[in-house]
Amino acid sequence: MNSIRTHCLIWTSICITLWTLACATKTTEPTQITTGKVQQVAIDADSNPNMGSPVVVDIVSAYDGQLVKVLESIPASEWFSSKTKYIEQFKGKIFVISREIAPGNQIQLEYTTETEEKPIATFVFAAYDSPGDHRVKLEKFKPLIIKLQEREFVVSD
Repeated sequence: MNSIRTHCLIWTSICITLWTLACATKTTEPTQITTGKVQQVAIDADSNPNMGSPVVVDIVSAYDGQLVKVLESIPASEWFSSKTKYIEQFKGKIFVISREIAPGNQIQLEYTTETEEKPIATFVFAAYDSPGDHRVKLEKFKPLIIKLQEREFVVSD
């Protein structure tokens, strides 16, 4: 009986540790993504974004004109449900980073493309439960702040 309790306590501790690590935390140190041209990105979640749930944010750089047209026409819900299909279909012409942000947290990262080639367009998609496109096309990719609000997000520099 004691070994079962000990085992349960160990697993509970592991689960709590993993859950804590999985949640976004406030940090002042940027996270390096990969190689290429570096851009600073801050993602800042209000205390109640997405009606109190974490928000997945994808930053998508497109290196193909057809892909740009597709991404301009789809809402975030379609992006997230078909992301794997788009990545496979446009292999080598798309670069994606994804982060999940818990309410009230902020992360800073260095968004770095895989190549020195300039993308045709870069998009930000946010997985909100509320209806809407939840997509922003960045005309020029430069250091930016993504502010996650209750039912939508805004991008500023």
